[in-house]
Amino acid sequence: MSKTLLCLLPFLFSFTSYPGAPLEGLLINLDHTIDKKEEYLKSKNERIANIKEQLVQGSDRNSLLVRYKILDQLFEEYKTFHYDSAFNYGRELLQTAYLLKEDSIINAAKVKMGFTLLSAGMFKEALDTLNSIDVSSLNTIFKVEYYATLGRTYYDLADYSNDRYFSQRYDEKGNECIQKALSFSLPNSIKYLLLQGLAYMRIRDTAKAITTFETVLKQPGLSRQDSAIACSSLSYMYRLVNDPIKAKEHLAKAAINDIISCTRETVAIRDLAEVLYHEGDVNRSYKYVKVALEDAYFYGANYRKMQITNVLPIIEGTQLEIVEGQRRDLYYYAIIVTILAVFIIVFSGIIFRQYKKLHIAKHELIQSHKYLEQTN
Repeated sequence: MSKTLLCLLPFLFSFTSYPGAPLEGLLINLDHTIDKKEEYLKSKNERIANIKEQLVQGSDRNSLLVRYKILDQLFEEYKTFHYDSAFNYGRELLQTAYLLKEDSIINAAKVKMGFTLLSAGMFKEALDTLNSIDVSSLNTIFKVEYYATLGRTYYDLADYSNDRYFSQRYDEKGNECIQKALSFSLPNSIKYLLLQGLAYMRIRDTAKAITTFETVLKQPGLSRQDSAIACSSLSYMYRLVNDPIKAKEHLAKAAINDIISCTRETVAIRDLAEVLYHEGDVNRSYKYVKVALEDAYFYGANYRKMQITNVLPIIEGTQLEIVEGQRRDLYYYAIIVTILAVFIIVFSGIIFRQYKKLHIAKHELIQSHKYLEQTN
């Protein structure tokens, strides 16, 4: 079976199996996808190794621009996969850009560094980097990325501060940035729809946000990462309108796409674990939160680790209580079985003795009968 087909199977499976119980089918598919996680990581690492080989082979003879492009490929592979590597290649990218002495390339590299710093929860550093950019030097594509990243930074700051005064100000700045990003985006493109959905989501216009993200999922050529973003966002909106089934379905789809695309800077499977925990599905919740913890530690950003460690002790504690309860139950069952076994042994002994007596009596009766026959 080809690698391409292998990668497609879980995605297709999630939409074609279990028509009578789509949520349970998606969760089973997610479990299968988790079991195949190492295969996807192996393909990812092979792809990275091939790009690194190009960098080593061409280090002596390639121009700075070619080196910049190879470093850019490595950065893109790592940016949602491993923070330290993304940061290091982002720095190399920026250093190479300075050697090229082109403002547009330097500022484009800064946009990428801003994204990495934001993903790691380093909000001040992200803002310092983004605010040092000369936006006028950027082409249209990077203007969209610049304002989208800046908007996300303010949104994340609003969520992080969780303060009525400061959060409102950060949200307002974030809204302004997203509107600027939209003004440079191609209308009705995937990027445009994702940004539009994000804008609706932040102002809690649930109906428009749901419609927009559902439209994203119908777009041809949608990448797994964009699909995961749309599904994760839809899940949040469905939780707001109190539709837990659709919320869990979209979280499961997002988690499947994250695993297949090897995105480890993610919150979908963590959120799914939290939702399932509150609904009493502790076993699955514990399994998923362990995957989320593994992803957070592999990605390496302290901000992501903190998000998981806020949830993990609660779920882990409940899981330990269940295991301890099962252990106690097994202990009591063992005692009951032991007592029953003792009774069985005792009664078996009694029955055996009675059987032996009966056998002797029967033998005596037969002898008596023979004696009577002889006497007669």
